[in-house]
Amino acid sequence: MADSYMREQAFTPVGESSCDRHRISQYGMFDRHGLLVAYTVIHRSGELALVSQILGHGEHLAEGVMHLLMVETYRAGAAARRVPGRTTVTTRGRTGCGSSRSGCGSAR
Repeated sequence: MADSYMREQAFTPVGESSCDRHRISQYGMFDRHGLLVAYTVIHRSGELALVSQILGHGEHLAEGVMHLLMVETYRAGAAARRVPGRTTVTTRGRTGCGSSRSGCGSAR
């Protein structure tokens, strides 16, 4: 994991997009105490939704926080979409268990 993920960061809301086909959206999952436990940043261009960033706290992964994050992100995006058509969701970069940097499946 990059060092930048280990430092506290200040994020500015991206605001409302004036274009129905292009926008950047941020979604988060909070625990019952109101603490952020997972988030994603989605870049939308027409029917394409690009997962630009996604991160979940390791202590909440067994509870399915990442699955819930993506399901709710997709629902929120579909509900807000004012452009008819299908949606294709993709990721960029080296992510997931196929990544040499992810550590998935490695002994700890």
